[in-house]
Amino acid sequence: MIKEECKSLLYRIRPQGPVFKFYPHRATLNYYIGCSHGCKYCYACYTMKNIGLEPEDFAKEICLKSNAIEVLNKELGKKAWKAYSGITHLGTIQDPYQPIELELGYTRKVLEIFLENGIPTTILTKSPLIERDIDILKEMATRNLVHVDFSIAYLNEMLRSILEPGTQPFEERFRTLEKLRDNGISTGIFINPVIPVYTGKSLEKIIARAKDCGVKYVLMGFIHLIGSRYKEMRGLINSINPSLNYDKYFNFSGRRVVMEKNARMEITKYTNQLSVKYGVPFITTEFHQYKTGDYNFGVFTHRHPLIFDYVDLLARNKNKYLGLDDAIEFANGFNCEKSYFSSLKWYWNSEKMFNDMEHLNIQRRVENDNVQYMLAD
Repeated sequence: MIKEECKSLLYRIRPQGPVFKFYPHRATLNYYIGCSHGCKYCYACYTMKNIGLEPEDFAKEICLKSNAIEVLNKELGKKAWKAYSGITHLGTIQDPYQPIELELGYTRKVLEIFLENGIPTTILTKSPLIERDIDILKEMATRNLVHVDFSIAYLNEMLRSILEPGTQPFEERFRTLEKLRDNGISTGIFINPVIPVYTGKSLEKIIARAKDCGVKYVLMGFIHLIGSRYKEMRGLINSINPSLNYDKYFNFSGRRVVMEKNARMEITKYTNQLSVKYGVPFITTEFHQYKTGDYNFGVFTHRHPLIFDYVDLLARNKNKYLGLDDAIEFANGFNCEKSYFSSLKWYWNSEKMFNDMEHLNIQRRVENDNVQYMLAD
């Protein structure tokens, strides 16, 4: 383990990034760099270059920001963070419950601070170790301050052993979801990344178990890897399924390897069908016509408005053009800090506000330098 001191810990998410439109959190923090789960599809391995190491060291060397708790307490006392009223996310570039957490307990210390300061928190993990902190999570849940997502994208244990070699079996994740449910803690399942063929074969069982576990929703995401990382993953998959032509499911034309659009749409449609069948809300960051749930991430009634909230605003004023002033008045009904409104203005005046909603007849016009939108029949 490497120990380094940090000058700052809390990180504000880039205002014009996709998180503005689709995710409720506006801040993250990472006190571990590296993750011993060793997931072969992880995009975060390149963060190791920030500490002078190579991507292949991601699962071998864990760097601890040793003064993280002290820095966090200081930052929360500063004016800029006192004014922050959004959700903070744990689990962006590492699993906050990877094995080293059992020894060091930094995630537990962070949660204690968040509980004391009333900071709403989302957690993404693959680890049953989170059960250790049920006492804190349960208290946070009584105040609608926490939501936990588990990553489960397929159920083939042989594949898990080579793609996620440091993780626990899927059945243990489902059992932990049940324990969290029994303690009143809001949960979801993150079907990410979709692994072509394997996710499709497992999807109905995942949705059925999601129903049994009482999750608030399932959320789907897709692979985006640089070429070398994709080739490594493909080689591992072919080691247990040599006849599979994996390249046919992917697009290699851009900077990153991504699933083909038709393949993404087909599994999204299938998930929609299973969502309806089992009564489990489904959300996705593309092909929004197939979503069946709301993007409130379980429990957060006081959050920033997301793109779907603005679609609902247009729907309530159908065939009527609305301007930025209408959007700001609407956003004032949410729990937004001042910086949110500058991001809203940027999106509203650009052509990116509703560019993900091709399935809707949203029309845009500019009148007296005022950008307006209308949802038409």
